[in-house]
Amino acid sequence: MSTILMAVGIIAVTVIIPWIFIVRHKKTQQKRAYENFRRLSNAGSERELSFSRQELIRNKILGFDGQQQKMLIIELENEYDVTCIDVKELSQCRIDKIFHPVTDGDGNKENRLSEIRLSFYFLDNRDPVAVPFYTAIDSIYKMAEMEAKAKEWQLAVSGLIRKTAA
Repeated sequence: MSTILMAVGIIAVTVIIPWIFIVRHKKTQQKRAYENFRRLSNAGSERELSFSRQELIRNKILGFDGQQQKMLIIELENEYDVTCIDVKELSQCRIDKIFHPVTDGDGNKENRLSEIRLSFYFLDNRDPVAVPFYTAIDSIYKMAEMEAKAKEWQLAVSGLIRKTAA
């Protein structure tokens, strides 16, 4: 009888303790996401923006106001780094793929994808603003998903650029 109780106790400990850590981790992530999106909301309110679309990408939050045709990009590691882009000022929005050369053991060179970023190019030729969706430090399994997200954003913004130009 005591061995059964001991087995139940061991099973309970091996299930309950990891479960507690998982629940705490999820709550921490939810709290962090809430704080990040609250920050986006506050920055948008200061600029009188109402976001129809928002996304957390790596260390940035993108928010898009479809009515005013403005995009807000907030750098999460720097509290004061907020970029507001007016679609009317853009010449194009495109996905840039950055490759770097890699040499294998046999001396063969090949180019490997190191970054997928959404780049905003301005009519007045100022420096483009780029938002990395995928970098080489990310899991290769996320590459297709992040490229698809970048494509969605690119199509949404590019469609508005064409309407504004016409």
